[in-house]
Amino acid sequence: MKTEGERISDIISHFCESKADFARKMEERPQTISNWVSRGAGKNVLNKILSKFPDVNANWLLTGEGDMSVSYTHLTLPT
Repeated sequence: MKTEGERISDIISHFCESKADFARKMEERPQTISNWVSRGAGKNVLNKILSKFPDVNANWLLTGEGDMSVSYTHLTLPT
């Protein structure tokens, strides 16, 4: 199972152009992002990531289980 830092790195790779881009979106310094990737992050940081990236699966980010992205199902109403 991936560490928190590895999951944050996956988010950066999937949703951003670079760590600097992720830092801008998170309103943090690039060095802070590097620390999160190397050491992990606390619950407040993970919640902030979820608020800035709503397509990230909260369960995956917090536990490493499931898929990284939230899957949306389209409901079809009966005619």
